[in-house]
Amino acid sequence: MSCFHNSRRDAHKVLMRCLDGSNLDAESPRSDAELLWHFDITSRVLTVRHHEKATFTKPKGTTELASQQFTAPTGALSAHVLVARQYSPSVPRNLELEEFMKSQGFAIKRPRSRLTPVPVSNLENWARQVFQRQGLTITDLSVTQTDSIYLSRIRKKESIPTASIVLTAEGENNTLSTLLRTGIGRGRNYGLGLIRPL
Repeated sequence: MSCFHNSRRDAHKVLMRCLDGSNLDAESPRSDAELLWHFDITSRVLTVRHHEKATFTKPKGTTELASQQFTAPTGALSAHVLVARQYSPSVPRNLELEEFMKSQGFAIKRPRSRLTPVPVSNLENWARQVFQRQGLTITDLSVTQTDSIYLSRIRKKESIPTASIVLTAEGENNTLSTLLRTGIGRGRNYGLGLIRPL
């Protein structure tokens, strides 16, 4: 199915139609079902993981579906994951101006930055921080910049830069279990963030 390669929004819609949502939260069924997926462009294999309470039917036209069963880890994890290679740079605040605006009765909104691609020179440090913030201790890690994924076949500018991470990490069993169930990073609707144990 070409949508898994060049239109991730369409792919998301296809997968949601394959999900029985009768017992899922109507406002966020993907999150409630813990539905995560990954499409390997080379092998054309679609990997899907979801909560046992959700029923998932293989999409029509897929050549191979690898449905991963959740296995609770025991203290350590070796895995491969494709993630959104983005971060929000900090925006300097002008505290003097904020105080003046407050004194004039204006509401102050914290400045927000745009999502920015992580520079290649900082990829490894950024990838380590992504997992360390989740409470993991990294014992081995390699990261590679990969092609962006496209959200729409029509508007080609709508894309997410990605990186492929292979890592070995240690952590509390509950932390590892949560990461395997819920994934990591942005773009989980679009086939990113599924942690695939090696």
